[in-house]
Amino acid sequence: MAAVVMAGGAAAQDAAGWDGWYLGASLDAYAANLTEDEVFTASGTPTGQFAYSGDGVGASFFTGRNWQRDAMVYGVEFGVTTGRSVAADINSSTSSYFYDTGPMLGVKGRAGYLVRPDTLVFASAGLSVGNLNYNWRVNGVQERGDVWSQGYSLGLGVERQIGNGNALRLGLDYLQRDSDDFTTPSIPALADYTYSNTYDEVSVSVGFTHYFGD
Repeated sequence: MAAVVMAGGAAAQDAAGWDGWYLGASLDAYAANLTEDEVFTASGTPTGQFAYSGDGVGASFFTGRNWQRDAMVYGVEFGVTTGRSVAADINSSTSSYFYDTGPMLGVKGRAGYLVRPDTLVFASAGLSVGNLNYNWRVNGVQERGDVWSQGYSLGLGVERQIGNGNALRLGLDYLQRDSDDFTTPSIPALADYTYSNTYDEVSVSVGFTHYFGD
């Protein structure tokens, strides 16, 4: 009887098909914060710090490769995430400050454990890069541009096989990125200052993954 149960469990684990390449997509609900540091360019003296926030829904697309060793699953994943928006209206009649991330590119390592042959619990850590776009208007003068940013991501998730190589994914992720310095010379009131930003985000995602196997 024990041999039958063990054989059945092994067959179910093989049927789940965690080893090999996969492709997927998800919908992401996010809450984002952006901290902006202002420095007087000539002296390098900090002159202010401003906080913006935003939330919304976006999408992610990913592909990766898993290696299964008994109940452990290791992998690497590459992804692109649609842009996120953060904004602040300091005074709607004279000034507004809008940011969005643009598409974000990422690579992460994953390590997981099969709590059941068809259910994988995993953690991830990786790198994220992309542009941070800004659109400012001060006293009727507008300037827009983009600046490079880079950082890291951490995540937890669970996937459940639903048959035919398909799986449902639920994830919780944290992302932080720091931007390069930038200036806004077209706006006279801000032309003597240099800016940089730290962007951080928490997101919850629901997705679909298809496993191709080896």
